[in-house]
Parts: sequence; C-alpha cells; structure tokens
Amino acid sequence: MNRSFVLAILTACGSALAAAKYPFPYNADYPNGIRPTLKSTTNDDIQGTFDDWKTAYYEECSDGQKARIKWVDPAASASGCNANGNCTVSEGIGYGMLIMVYMDNGTNNTQAKFDKLWKYYQAYPDSKGLMKWIIDGCNGAKSDGAATDAEMDVIHALLMAYKQWGNEAYLTSAKDLLGKVWNAEVDQGQKLLKPGSLWTQSVFNPSYSATGAMRVFQAADASHDWKGVADNSLALIKKNQNSSTGLVSDWCNSSGQTQNVNNSGTGKFGYDAARTPWRVALDYLWFGTASAKQIEDPINKWIMSKTTNVPSRIRAEYNQDGSTTVTNWSNALYMGALTIPAMTDETQATWLQASLNPLMISSADTYFNSSWKILYQLTMNGNMQNFWGAVKPNGVGVVTRSVPVGWKLAQTRTGIALSLPGKGSVELIDAQGVTVASATGNQNIEMARPTSRGIYFARVRSEGKQAVLPVIVD
Repeated sequence: MNRSFVLAILTACGSALAAAKYPFPYNADYPNGIRPTLKSTTNDDIQGTFDDWKTAYYEECSDGQKARIKWVDPAASASGCNANGNCTVSEGIGYGMLIMVYMDNGTNNTQAKFDKLWKYYQAYPDSKGLMKWIIDGCNGAKSDGAATDAEMDVIHALLMAYKQWGNEAYLTSAKDLLGKVWNAEVDQGQKLLKPGSLWTQSVFNPSYSATGAMRVFQAADASHDWKGVADNSLALIKKNQNSSTGLVSDWCNSSGQTQNVNNSGTGKFGYDAARTPWRVALDYLWFGTASAKQIEDPINKWIMSKTTNVPSRIRAEYNQDGSTTVTNWSNALYMGALTIPAMTDETQATWLQASLNPLMISSADTYFNSSWKILYQLTMNGNMQNFWGAVKPNGVGVVTRSVPVGWKLAQTRTGIALSLPGKGSVELIDAQGVTVASATGNQNIEMARPTSRGIYFARVRSEGKQAVLPVIVD
C-alpha cells in the first residue's frame, strides 16, 4: 500500500467534527472582480480578529443550548439597554452566523456555535415567526417586530451552512424562513424589502438590500421572485445615490429621496448606509451583475479623489455629498465600506492593495464595527464565497515532488504529521480544487487522513517558501 502524503490542516491533533468543505482560510478568487494580494500574515491577522471578536461578544446562555452576540454599543442605551452588552439585537445574530459559517476549520470548530446562534434566533419569534428585534440577554424580548436586515443575513448563513457542512436541516430551515420573510417583509407590489415585519409606511433602508444573497435565495426558493426584489433594490439604490459621490442615505422613499426615520437625519451616509456597498459588491463578485458594478464605480472614483489615493485617510462618517461629519477619526466600518467597492474594478488594483493593511489594523471598538471588520476581511481574503455557485479552487499552483530542506512529512498510524523549522500553514486540496482541510502551526502540524481515497495536493507555506506536493490516499 503506497501512500505519499502532504499537508494538511486541522491544527494540533485534528478535530473530529463535520469537516467544512470550504475551511478558513480558503483564499479563492471570485468568479468576478479582483482581490488584493495577501501578505504572509493576513490569514493570521483575520484569525486574531475572529478570536478577539468571539471573546468579546459571543456568549452562551446558561441552558447550554443557545448563544448570543452581545450588543456592546453606545447606541444600545436609546433602546433601554446598556452599552455593556446586556441585550442582543437580531442583526447581531445574523452577523454571528455569517462569521461562524465562513470561519470554520478543523481548529475553530464553529459549527456548534453556529447552531446555538440559530437556536437563539428561533427562541424569540414575533407573530410572523421572525426573531424580535431586541432581546434582554437570554431572557425575554424588549421589543416586538423583526428587522429585515437580520433575516437577510440569517438566511444567507443558513444556505451557506447547508453547502459548507452538508446538513439538509439548514436548507429546510432556510426555505421555511424565506417563506415567512416573503409574506411579512417584502412589499410585494413594489417588490422591495420592507424594513421589518411590522412596518406599514412606505420607507426603505438601502443597506438591508442584500442583493447578492437574494440571488442565492432564488436558487433555493424558486416559488418567489427574489431576483425581481434584488433587481428592484439595485434600481432603488441607484436612484438614492448622490450624483457626485455615489453614496446612499440611511433611509429613503420609493423614489430614492432621503428620509428622516428614527432621527437618522437626511442626506447622511450613516452607520446603516455604510453597509450598502458591501452588499452590492457581493452581487458583482458572485454574479457579475452589471448594475451592481455601476453603483460601485462612482464610489470608487470619489473616495480615491477624496483621500488622494491614501486609504488611511478614510473617515468614520460622511454626508452623501462627501463632506465629513468627523475630522480625525476612522473605523473598520467605513474603511471596508469605501474600499471593498474597488474589488469590482480591475483597474483599481493598486488602490485595493493599498487598502489591505489599513483594514487589517482599523479600529473596531464596538460589536458593530468588530463584526463588520471580520466580514470585510473575509471578503478581501477570498473567503466570502457563494457556495451555491461556481466556487473557484484556491489555486493548487505548481506541483513539486521535492520537500524543502528542514521540512519532514511522515505518515503515522492515524494520520499525517508535518515538521517545519518554524511557523507554517497548510491546505489539503482535492482533485477538484476544493480545500478539504487547512491549518496553521508552529513546527509540528498533524492532520487526520482523508476518508475518501484519491489524489490530493498539499500546499505548504513556511518562512517565505511554498511547495505543492501530490498525495495519494488509497
């Protein structure tokens, strides 16, 4: 029996949970658009951001069945909560589920945490069967009615979880939730998203329009016209954009005119609106939607001019006309919001590359900024893939048959062990280009043997060197 192995994953003493089909770091190109060239430390930086976020905001309930994301934010005080996280908002559950499904690997083992967040969502339904907007810890709801942006992200996460982990229950849950959202949170006459399950006035929040995700919804739920809602949402965003900057407002009416809702003010590219460019960018990266790129183009042109091509000069908030509301403060939310659009334009590779480090070190002082920092980082890193679409291989590279000096690869009775002179990372890739495992370690990394026979490729990186080695599992 001849087994020649290579690299792997599952950091130390491999775990034995359902393996992620696309484990972090996947680092693949998108079907459309571009991404920056990653530094050798980029994956470690994102892992560190995730670890910090999880420590600060992820909390399991005393019943051991549910988990929440703490609403640590000064804005919480306006809703009868404190700024230290005694409450949870539904959008936070959506962010948490997205982060968990895209951060899973043999070390992080995020599936169980994903499941607990999903159980939390289900534990506090409103009359429409959707999670109420504000919850008092793991106790009862403090506010009635659902918020549509949460549903967009929760369904997105459930559909990707089905493809990531292969559990049919995620797909069933997503389809059930899609039906409830269609009935309660879609203005079916205009085919636009209502802000929530109890809203009756004709106002809209552009940042709720997850147009890329809605095209995935269409693949899972052909009985409803999610493509139509996505297309109409892009048209509304286009109407709402400032003609010079491309920036959108927090709220608008069906004609795209800015509206003052909940004292949001008018004409402000505020903390709601800042999420819009990312949602639209995914539509282009995943599907090549031309109207999505047309929305991103003026934002790219304006922000590069505004900062004289220096991303670190991006500020924490702007008015739609491009004037700043703060003069010397930046944060992760706006850093990502105004650099992610460059991923839709191949001519902006230099600007995009320059933005990578400012995003990695950007301020994330609240749960909101911290959550968005990870989502932006995963997107730039090539991990925010549409698992329902044509996911590109993360690149096998040139296959070599020699092992660099100081590297030792050995098969043990239970798996494969790799010894390196220092820190390294490994990815195990199957013949279709899918990463079946990945890990980082210092000097010694051990992985479990793949359960399926066949040809694999192990891509190893250590101390500036890289090798891709063939592996035969028989």
